Amino acid sequence: MTRPAGRRSQETLESVKLQRLHRLRQLQEEIDAARAREAAGRDVFAALDYVPTARQQEFHDATEFDVLLGGSAGGGKRVP
Repeated sequence: MTRPAGRRSQETLESVKLQRLHRLRQLQEEIDAARAREAAGRDVFAALDYVPTARQQEFHDATEFDVLLGGSAGGGKRVP
């Protein structure tokens, strides 16, 4: 049994759309990876003329996914 021509063309169109969507996602991943490589070599602190305190530097150097820095008011988080 053969399918009606309209049904076949609809399936083909859907297949093409899915292929294009997949390719678009691949391209976006490539762009994101390129941007990450570019940003990795950039010294953001120097560009902002920012010099962190020792505690702040420890925070910036942390490799954990979730890092919290806090404390009560007057706890030495701010350097005048």
